[in-house]
Amino acid sequence: MARRYARSHLDFIDLISEAAVAVYMVIIINGYVALSQLNTQFYYILAVDIGACIAWGFIDGFTNAIGGSVDRGNQARLVQDIQSDKNSDKAINEVIEALDDTFVSRYSKEAKKTIAEEILKNSPRSSATKQRFLTRDELEGFLSIFLIYVVAGTLLSFPYVILPNKIDAWILSNTLGIAWLFFYGYRVGAILGNKKIPIGLVTAGAGIVFLTVSYLVYG
Repeated sequence: MARRYARSHLDFIDLISEAAVAVYMVIIINGYVALSQLNTQFYYILAVDIGACIAWGFIDGFTNAIGGSVDRGNQARLVQDIQSDKNSDKAINEVIEALDDTFVSRYSKEAKKTIAEEILKNSPRSSATKQRFLTRDELEGFLSIFLIYVVAGTLLSFPYVILPNKIDAWILSNTLGIAWLFFYGYRVGAILGNKKIPIGLVTAGAGIVFLTVSYLVYG
């Protein structure tokens, strides 16, 4: 249910990217506890894994929502500027700069100018919507990101609850995390072209490096 909710407010890559950050975080935390101490400290690692995901999910979701609010404010200001600007060349350039954050950035300079002119031609008939601090979509996006972190942290912590041998639980938790990171890189590679396995190996390899370093330093 949490996945369906998040999927309705985030595109697929954003969703798995947020999950990947949570997985990296749990893997790093897993490395903090020495294997010899797992049987006595698994409650600690359980609390830290889930607690860190709750805290960072809140921070990441909240800053994402605030960022959306700021973007809307900048868009409202741009609409006002281009509608009141008597210098058409300046207005065209402002629209082109705004379009550079979209797929239009891949168009030629002439195509961008044509699109900007068409927007300006129709903009006098448009009016900016009333600015609000946070919209419902932004609040639901915040909740979606928060849920992703909580679910990821809980799932990777679950082996510590169900397995009596905590070393086995540690291995399973990290194996699941590394597998997810490979899947994340694989899907990113599919979007970038025929680079699925190399990028999957890079993202999974980064998880292994983070686990190793955190274990050597703190474990």
